[in-house]
Amino acid sequence: MSASASNTSSSTGSAPWWPACVSRGEFGLRLALGARPGAVVGMVVRGALGLATAGVALGALGAIWASRFLTSLLFGTAPTDVTTLAAVSLLLLLVAASAA
Repeated sequence: MSASASNTSSSTGSAPWWPACVSRGEFGLRLALGARPGAVVGMVVRGALGLATAGVALGALGAIWASRFLTSLLFGTAPTDVTTLAAVSLLLLLVAASAA
């Protein structure tokens, strides 16, 4: 069994690398039909940032919910410090954009 067949046969579509791996042929076809490379890259980055934004939003809600249980472990910051949550969320989105 080839490496690409084993990757696609065991994939459920939930792995973060799945869309780009499977869409490689689509990217080539788009480029062959005249799409600009920047448009293809933009499509990939938009998809990655969409997933990252959803993850950051769910993570922020989970952090706010869990903060009441972790109050005794926090030093120098309030459990629901908006500045800290915003800074960490922005950092995670920047990392996701650079990884895409």
